[in-house]
Amino acid sequence: MKLSVFILVLSLLLIVQSKAEKQANRTELLGAYIYNFAKLSDSPIKRKSSTYNIILITRESQLISEFKKLSEAKTIDGKSIKVTTSSSSQFDKNGISLAFIAKDMKAYCNKIFKMTKNTNILLVSEEYKDKLKVILNLYQASDGSFRFEMNRANLYERSIRINDEVLLMGGSQLDNYALYQENQAKYNREITQKEKQLKNIKNQTSEAQKKLGEKEQLLADQKKEIKGLVSEKDSLHQDIDSLNQAIAQQEESFGKRITLYQNIYQGLMKAHDRIENQNNEIEKSDETLSMLKRQLQAMDSELNDKNKVIQGKEVKISESNNLIVILSVVSFIIGCLLILLLISRRKVRRQNLQLAKQKEAISKHNHVLSQNNLELQEKRAMIEEKNNLINDLNHNLEERIELKTLELTDTINHLNKTVSELDRFIYSTSHELSAPLKSVLGLINIAKIDQSNNHQEYYQLIETSVLKLEDTIKSFVTFSRNSRQEIQNVECNLHLITSEIIEDMKFYDQTTKIDIQIKITEDIFIISDSMRLKIILSNLISNAIKYHDPQKENKWLKITYARSSESHIISIIDNGIGISNNQLDKIFEKFFRASSRSTGTGLGLYIVKDAVDHLQGTIQVKSDEGQGTEFVIELPFVVPIKSSKKKTVVNQQQNI
Repeated sequence: MKLSVFILVLSLLLIVQSKAEKQANRTELLGAYIYNFAKLSDSPIKRKSSTYNIILITRESQLISEFKKLSEAKTIDGKSIKVTTSSSSQFDKNGISLAFIAKDMKAYCNKIFKMTKNTNILLVSEEYKDKLKVILNLYQASDGSFRFEMNRANLYERSIRINDEVLLMGGSQLDNYALYQENQAKYNREITQKEKQLKNIKNQTSEAQKKLGEKEQLLADQKKEIKGLVSEKDSLHQDIDSLNQAIAQQEESFGKRITLYQNIYQGLMKAHDRIENQNNEIEKSDETLSMLKRQLQAMDSELNDKNKVIQGKEVKISESNNLIVILSVVSFIIGCLLILLLISRRKVRRQNLQLAKQKEAISKHNHVLSQNNLELQEKRAMIEEKNNLINDLNHNLEERIELKTLELTDTINHLNKTVSELDRFIYSTSHELSAPLKSVLGLINIAKIDQSNNHQEYYQLIETSVLKLEDTIKSFVTFSRNSRQEIQNVECNLHLITSEIIEDMKFYDQTTKIDIQIKITEDIFIISDSMRLKIILSNLISNAIKYHDPQKENKWLKITYARSSESHIISIIDNGIGISNNQLDKIFEKFFRASSRSTGTGLGLYIVKDAVDHLQGTIQVKSDEGQGTEFVIELPFVVPIKSSKKKTVVNQQQNI
């Protein structure tokens, strides 16, 4: 039981510590992102203000503390950082360059976005869903890392510029057109739903109006019938008048007159009854009509009440969700306290029983202690021996720790070197790709200005730039394939591979001016990786052709093969312009160009060296400036696959 209680308490402490560490890591990442956003952005308010003012909209004390530390330790463009906080959507906009809305205050995002719309404030939000109303929105991906979304349309609207390098920090640009279509589709769905509801109401109203029309028609018929009865009553009154006159004239026929009078009276009574019945039916129709009108009004009020109830339920659901979370946490804490209380009570009872037993056992233990003293002396001798052994182990452990520390230091230095090489590679890659494109754009603009119809020269220059761009891309593709692809040993015909490479280079203008001699018999086969073998030979042969000496009448290039007891030896020899001695030790470095005539990326010989290393071989160079150059490659008879895979993994790590 004690063990279970200990495990429970320990797990609670670990959960609390894990949450605290995650929260601390989150605040540090948010501070780093906000600082980089501020540093890489530019706006009129940023240039105008003497300090860089940040408004932090949150109630998180840890986040506020992190931003205070940031303001004390950092500056932006030589300006100090001033951080203010707000726990509502109302704050002074004057002089603010950046506003950050943390996720605990994201309910204010829409209001703050509208409030700051006509300003230069860079608005940064956290986990806000409405993509049309964000500028920079930070969110946590499924793998736990932070990402952000950038809405350039809102940046342009606020006259804010931001460096494209910010996207390298894990950002993505939002497609405003897609967001507009998505929002429009959502709006259309809501409109369709409202139209259906309106259609149902119209159908109900039309049915009620139809019933009302029927009742009105029935009422009109009844009114017509009443009019007929009234006219009949008038005619009866006329008959009575005429009868009275007849009675006055014919008193002698009194008996007949009384009979006639009685008949007329009965007819009047019947007519009167019929009129009363018709009046009752009219009153009932009026009551039905008013009831239908009340039903229509009730339906309208009921529809409004339902909308209010739905809105109230949505608020209650959100409140109940929060309440459920709080209640679950409180219930869990209360349960833990109850368990601890029960355990402590049981523990007290057990301790009381144990005390009674221990009192009885004390007398017995006194006798045992004398025997234990003898055993302790023997154990002390054993402990001294073990302590000596532990000291020896600690000494060995310290040596191992020092060794591991040195290895870790070497690894860190290697990673730092790799990062610097990667930065240089990205810079050089962007330069190599953008230079031909800028050249093409410049030539196109010149061609537009030039009104003559002879644009052939421009087309040739554009073609040269495009071919240079294609050569650059091929170099990068070759570099990537050589770094990542595993060794695949196959039987290679060396004479055939060399002939195919030279055949592919016939389109070079210089190829026809050079005497190329392949001194490899057609029956030479070697076991190696054909892809890397082609990379090595094509780069060296291409360089020999490109950097020939135009001053010499007899220009030649020789490719030879020899075999030693342990390896294949391939030599590429030319009488070109050569390489100076002070540059020989740099030619295999990345992006190094040994000649002013070089138009490539500076990756060719670096890729050759890397490919030779993958094949477990060596490469040597001899050159005299103005005389020529000789490259000698030695390759093993069979490349060990396992060692090749290990080397490929190392190279992939370097490239990463």
